[in-house]
Amino acid sequence: MPERSEDKVRSRQLSQDARPDRQVMASPSQRLISTLDENRQVNFQEKLLIIDLSLEDQDVECLKFLCQDYITPRKLEKCSRALDIFEYLQQQELLSEEDPLYLAELLYIIQQKVLLQHFDYTKEQVESWLQTRRRVSHFRNLLYELSEGISSENLRSMIFLLKESIPNVQMNSRSFLTYLERQAKIDEDNVTLLENLCQKIVPNLMEKLDKYKRERKFLMKIIQQLEENTYKSTEQALRSQLPLPGPPAPCCQNLGCLFSDAKQKYENSLEETEKRAAPELCPHSDCVELDLGRLCMAGHLNFGNVDVSLEFPEKVSGEEK
Repeated sequence: MPERSEDKVRSRQLSQDARPDRQVMASPSQRLISTLDENRQVNFQEKLLIIDLSLEDQDVECLKFLCQDYITPRKLEKCSRALDIFEYLQQQELLSEEDPLYLAELLYIIQQKVLLQHFDYTKEQVESWLQTRRRVSHFRNLLYELSEGISSENLRSMIFLLKESIPNVQMNSRSFLTYLERQAKIDEDNVTLLENLCQKIVPNLMEKLDKYKRERKFLMKIIQQLEENTYKSTEQALRSQLPLPGPPAPCCQNLGCLFSDAKQKYENSLEETEKRAAPELCPHSDCVELDLGRLCMAGHLNFGNVDVSLEFPEKVSGEEK
């Protein structure tokens, strides 16, 4: 009997798959991963290589977007593979064999949770650790979530509305949001433009924006009260150490100058804490997640080496009196 056409196609595909050159080109990443998996003694650099080979170009672009707070734009532009990003993170001491949690956080956000197994992490473990040790800020995470929810048609409409202030270049949702941020049209305390665009074009994203604003407002109240407590402690310390009345001393004798200096030191330490400190677990329960640590309802704020008790009004049935 004559061979059917679909049988011919199937046999031709099988013969092509059997060709030596076809096998070589099939999947070098899979062969390498299989080889490394056979030898269970895989070192940390090899694990990073396996992860790199498992990621698509789209994943690399997402990683670059999420790492903008730690890697300069010029360096990110040079990153063509995930390995390039990993190398920069290692230079910044944000990624190491002893502490790969930042990379685990990134993989978790871009929905590559299956790759967490290379660090012997589970999805649940990472979710738990991120409550106190997250490095991707809420603002950066918000922009990423928005970028994932903005379709190509939505983007065209947004660019049309901002036609006079947007350059005539090809953009995707991430590069669009990055441009707005670099032009200071949006920042962590100003998402008005995003609200206007989403209300008109992608109203289903407003829930993410509203959630972010509530969390940001709450965080600002915490920081304000923390500053007030810091200034009170500073004032008490200064008053107890002021010398007896005598001839005028240099400018630092002035209480206002001392407070100004203390405020600057506090802001600098807070900035460093947000970037590098790894908050420890709060001993209390019912904690609320924050950018710089955790706040529990008992008023216990812990981030880095700073541990402050804050005063809050008592609550009844989840609502303030």
